[in-house]
Amino acid sequence: MIQTIYPNLFQQAHSSKKYYGMQPSEEILSIQKKLASGMKVETLSEEEYKKLNHYEVAQSQAFYAEVYMEMGRAEAIAIKIAKGESLTPEEEQFINESYPDLKREANRAKEEGEQLKKRLQHAKTESARQNILSAAMGTVVGMAQKGFLSEVQVRIQMAAIEKAKEEAEQAGCKTGCVQLDVKASQREGLLFDQQG
Repeated sequence: MIQTIYPNLFQQAHSSKKYYGMQPSEEILSIQKKLASGMKVETLSEEEYKKLNHYEVAQSQAFYAEVYMEMGRAEAIAIKIAKGESLTPEEEQFINESYPDLKREANRAKEEGEQLKKRLQHAKTESARQNILSAAMGTVVGMAQKGFLSEVQVRIQMAAIEKAKEEAEQAGCKTGCVQLDVKASQREGLLFDQQG
């Protein structure tokens, strides 16, 4: 269900118009033509098979490197949105064209962060502020553990929570006891199953 609401970033990057892949050499094109004309892979010479396999492995590695780089860029832009930071025109165009769902998620996290900041500023005691922050973080962690949030979504949500905490502290609220450490929570297995 969650994948239909928030498509996998890999799928979005995979379908991106910006991926062109590696250009095959003339030798690889010749092998591919043979296969396209009906020749079976088993009938390739050992050398041709090795070259084709080497090309396909290299192409896959290049593709995954490009996908992860694009996903990292999209996540960094989404975190900027969640924190209320301004985007460059290029970042705005990139996120609008390639990752509109991620932008919506970041805007939702930003709004939730603004609401959290107001609750923190209106809390009467440090204990109440710590409880508010703990509850916000607990909600994110709980949703992640149940599979309702991806790791990227958790990082976006936590960035918005961290920004709300910082802004509340700048306004004179103390929230020092509650630490935001998503990576430590991941290492301890609190956020995600370590298999994936």
